[in-house]
Amino acid sequence: LTSSENYVAIIKDGNGDEINRSFNHSSDRTDCNVCHTQDGSGGAPGRVLAPPPSTTPVDENDTEVNTGMGEAVVTRGPYLQQVTSNSIIVRWRTASKASSEVLLGSQAGQYSRTISNGDNTKEHEVTITGLDANSAYYYAIADSQGILEGNYSQSHFETAPETGSETQTRIWVIGDSGTATKDAKNVYQAYEDQTSGYTDMWLMLGDNAYDDGTDSEFQEGLFDMYPKLLSESALWPALGNHDGH
Repeated sequence: LTSSENYVAIIKDGNGDEINRSFNHSSDRTDCNVCHTQDGSGGAPGRVLAPPPSTTPVDENDTEVNTGMGEAVVTRGPYLQQVTSNSIIVRWRTASKASSEVLLGSQAGQYSRTISNGDNTKEHEVTITGLDANSAYYYAIADSQGILEGNYSQSHFETAPETGSETQTRIWVIGDSGTATKDAKNVYQAYEDQTSGYTDMWLMLGDNAYDDGTDSEFQEGLFDMYPKLLSESALWPALGNHDGH
């Protein structure tokens, strides 16, 4: 989004029913859902759905895709796993069972592929193959009704380079980070302030969710702490003793 674009913030309950919405709210941020969270913990309630992008095919082999508004409520993610030079896994969680679809394209807001695993589930996992090495792809997660998250210009990932090739690589390595405290947030903010460009590899060295590695502790210490980075760079975590209690 840009400051000249308006968007709608929609608040839904746990069943996915709309209970409120805010119209004609503009901002100069490009990643609105850093602040707009389902429970309002980021400072502003309601997930942000950007204006529908163009569905014009970007070349003769592309097909139009459904870019309407989805119905499921996303409670975790999207987040990325196991990136290679030609594939990646996209995961997310919803409050209720829904279909699992990823919209993919080579330009922001222009999606030429829809990848689906055909399952109705709360824990969504879509493997994307046939990608080009060392390339950027833009994506959004969706259900059968339309887009749920990721429909903005920074929602993208980059594939790994070809094995054996040489290229500049940015790696972020952190450990004992799962405290869900202000100190952990400050470390992340310092990294963001001192770097520009894409994080090619992200390693977590263990103790990623204190104290016992429960689902709620992973939510607070990982998914709520690094939502933007999780949606852009695949995380490679090591298991710590606290994570395995």
